[in-house]
Amino acid sequence: MVVFPLIQHVRSAIGAPQSGLETLMNQHLANPLAVSVLIQDSTGRWGVAARSRRVAVSSGQWGATVAGTVSPHDANAPSDNPVFACARREVSEELGINIGTITWDGLIIARQKMQPIALVSSRINRQWKDMIPLIRNARDWSFENAALYAIHSDHLRYVIRHAPLTDAAAYHLWLKIPSNRRLPRFINLHDDCLIAPDFKRDTSNT
Repeated sequence: MVVFPLIQHVRSAIGAPQSGLETLMNQHLANPLAVSVLIQDSTGRWGVAARSRRVAVSSGQWGATVAGTVSPHDANAPSDNPVFACARREVSEELGINIGTITWDGLIIARQKMQPIALVSSRINRQWKDMIPLIRNARDWSFENAALYAIHSDHLRYVIRHAPLTDAAAYHLWLKIPSNRRLPRFINLHDDCLIAPDFKRDTSNT
């Protein structure tokens, strides 16, 4: 195996991690593993979050329902792997709800940050509209997000083409497009907006 001089220099400067936990705690690792969570409600609608302008990465773009970074705490979760533990924690912090079964959907490295992102999904037995009070009071929602869209599976292709999605969200939603269905040519995305910046349905352009 050929090791480039730059890599040798980095290894000699910061050392090589001896475990997965040490890797996650390494402050020299600029882009640790991120987790992107897509959640589907009982009506088959996928939650898509419009990112707040206050966040540094993907500001103003649309992303998965919830996203976060694997932490050392997640690595020590007694009953989950670090990725699933991170997904549960982030969903709890950002939405104020708990999720059950988690599905592994894949791994992507997006252009926005050149960061490895684990793609996972889950289904909840409630409707998005019934969870608005919980989401409104969740710890991290109002700072990180500006709006929440509940996108029907038949509308995913349109959203991927026309909404300002992050690369990771676009690919993740593409994986969820149902096959062999007649899809609409146009939808009004404002009809799918459940939470606007003031936590009310946005009807300004309808």
